[in-house]
Amino acid sequence: MRVHMAWLGHPIVGDKIYGPDERLYLEFIEKGVTEEMLKRLLMPRHALHAERVAFVHPGKNELIEFVAAVTADMAQFIEGHA
Repeated sequence: MRVHMAWLGHPIVGDKIYGPDERLYLEFIEKGVTEEMLKRLLMPRHALHAERVAFVHPGKNELIEFVAAVTADMAQFIEGHA
């Protein structure tokens, strides 16, 4: 999905490989996250979140569901960029 979103012109915030500049990944490997990198990526990690994931368990034939609130850093990012 990350590469497809980048190809469509909508890279995932925080994506060091398919984000605004793929050279950022090499910089990340060499130096870790830098202030300059954060300015370009906007977040030190991918801004991906699934609030709810559900599937039917094949062995039990019952619905299994996981729910997770948005993390504090992502909520702060959303608030600052809404």
